[in-house]
Amino acid sequence: MSSEKKTALVPRDFLTAPLFAAIPQTGPRKVWLNDKIWEIGVSNPFDPSARPHPALDIRQGRLLFCILYLMRRKTLDIREPVPFSLNELALLYSGRHNGSSVKDIKRLINDLRETWHKITFPDGTERFFTILGTIGLEKKRNSNWLRDVSINPDFHNLILAIEKQMHIRLDVLNSIRSNLARAVYTYLPSRSVKRTERNPFVISCAKLLEQSGCKPPAYVSLQKKLFTQNKNSILSQLDGVEVLFGKLRIKMNKRGYLLSWVEKECMENKKSFYKAWVDSGRAERDFFERTRQLPQLDDYEEMCLSSSCVNLHKNMNCFRKAKALLGKYRFDVLCAEEKNYALENIRPTQTAEKRFLFHLAEAIRKF
Repeated sequence: MSSEKKTALVPRDFLTAPLFAAIPQTGPRKVWLNDKIWEIGVSNPFDPSARPHPALDIRQGRLLFCILYLMRRKTLDIREPVPFSLNELALLYSGRHNGSSVKDIKRLINDLRETWHKITFPDGTERFFTILGTIGLEKKRNSNWLRDVSINPDFHNLILAIEKQMHIRLDVLNSIRSNLARAVYTYLPSRSVKRTERNPFVISCAKLLEQSGCKPPAYVSLQKKLFTQNKNSILSQLDGVEVLFGKLRIKMNKRGYLLSWVEKECMENKKSFYKAWVDSGRAERDFFERTRQLPQLDDYEEMCLSSSCVNLHKNMNCFRKAKALLGKYRFDVLCAEEKNYALENIRPTQTAEKRFLFHLAEAIRKF
């Protein structure tokens, strides 16, 4: 059995600030992002008298991530219009494709087409755009197809700048049930990724609610209750969920502050595989395509590694990722070499585990 990771490549701004509110909005919304200001739900610059659509929330944001994921599967250049099944989009978004879910998808697509955004840059330049450009609908007997789906050129320019791109774990985002938890998941990991349990990212419940487009209750006890009530609370949905490299950990202290960090188990090794892949001149997109489905280690590979001094259980996901990147043959050769090191009592400079991971990264770089 293989596990499938779905990642969507989105503008960095979408994951470093709460751009998508946790609850439906009734008017425009303004978010400060480092050196620029995003305004969502502004008036149509070509028809200021038209009634503007309100700011987008996490429902439209999540649908956008799903659309970008499906488009990236079909073409490297998302400026090219591509078709895909409306049922496929509904299944990815909500896990079902009945009449009700398809109706919801259509309404959210319209929001992405009609809601205007404005970015104000430090020099005062203002840029207006909607996210979706052209899109058509073709109805057949048993299915509906979205035809000529394309991204607005201005929005596409944001995605083109590689330094402004980040990946989000779409499969994890879709598995979270609460919209507030989803909104928090889109940007809290970027604040927490360089933090540790001893030095966590700290934010009050009230501030987090405000940033997520919610009005916080007046009392701290009620603010805390929003995150802790029910068996499947917001905290329980977020604590321990996977991010791109590691797991997000989040706790609450008695004063109503949230403490978050990314658990770095095997994180550096995964990053070294990624860096080795990119340093070799291969495309970032190919890295994530290859590691979307991680193969299991077979009996021979487990036997080789168990015979050495490598901690198989702790690093299992890293080894599966290396196998996905290298292929079975090259991975098996490295496993056999590590076993021989142990049999011949060739001691590593540090640990057998670090030696094997280093050899894996080098093989990926030279592959």
